[in-house]
Amino acid sequence: MNSSIIPSEMIAAYQGTIFRVLAEETLDLIVGERCEPLRQLYELYGCASSAFITAYSPYSVAVSATENTIAQKKLEEELTRYSIRYIAGIGEDREGLWPGEPSVLALGLSLSEAKSWGTEFKQNAIVWTPGDLTPQLVLLR
Repeated sequence: MNSSIIPSEMIAAYQGTIFRVLAEETLDLIVGERCEPLRQLYELYGCASSAFITAYSPYSVAVSATENTIAQKKLEEELTRYSIRYIAGIGEDREGLWPGEPSVLALGLSLSEAKSWGTEFKQNAIVWTPGDLTPQLVLLR
């Protein structure tokens, strides 16, 4: 995507986020940094890609805790309905300026599938990690 309606400051905040996967052994996804421990999850689940997605704060606009909780529950229910395996996660600001957002690492999604899920849940971006184990920030708007 060459241009985006997302402000550059917000893109920088996304790039500075730690995308923490709450697996048996917690692992952190950092945009642009290879995450070798992810290989074990891919082998365990028989997949070669994943997407870190949240339903919190649609288009990065603050909504009530109740709305966020309901949206996240719907995301998890929909993933389950489509038999997409996922692991709980949390997106955390390295600076601690905003609270962490519950998220999921959805396993086995292609890039186009990951974009569709992010778009459906009104997100500005998702983090997709292909087989090279290097998380990529994928802007959706």
